[in-house]
Amino acid sequence: MESYSGSMTERLMEGDQEAFMELFDEYYGQFSQFALQTLKSTAIAEATVEETFDIFLDQRASLDLSRSLEDQLFEVLVKQVLKALRKISADPKLKEEIWKCIKKIQHQENEIFPPVERNSLLKVIHNNFLQQQLLNELATTRR
Repeated sequence: MESYSGSMTERLMEGDQEAFMELFDEYYGQFSQFALQTLKSTAIAEATVEETFDIFLDQRASLDLSRSLEDQLFEVLVKQVLKALRKISADPKLKEEIWKCIKKIQHQENEIFPPVERNSLLKVIHNNFLQQQLLNELATTRR
């Protein structure tokens, strides 16, 4: 993985489109793979990664020169993936699709995820589901 110097950060902060395209080319594939492995939906993963780069571009003026671009970009990606997981947990159709994918993966001989990663993903989805149920319950009791 290429490590960009402060000059790349400065170029991005100044709105250099070529610098942004270099960054995009460097990380889009890796970030798409991470999002797909986590979200289990190609369409949602692609939209999440594209939104990540849009947000990063919008926030370029406030980049931290003391942190690596990769760390800053990955931080935005993680926030967007968690946002997508919350949305999935609130949508019964999406949730059902994700659970089917997870169950299919669990039964395959050649698992895509090592057990630790798969279990962590299940916990995140389950926690988001429980959180949504609690919020729904609170909303119902307040009425």
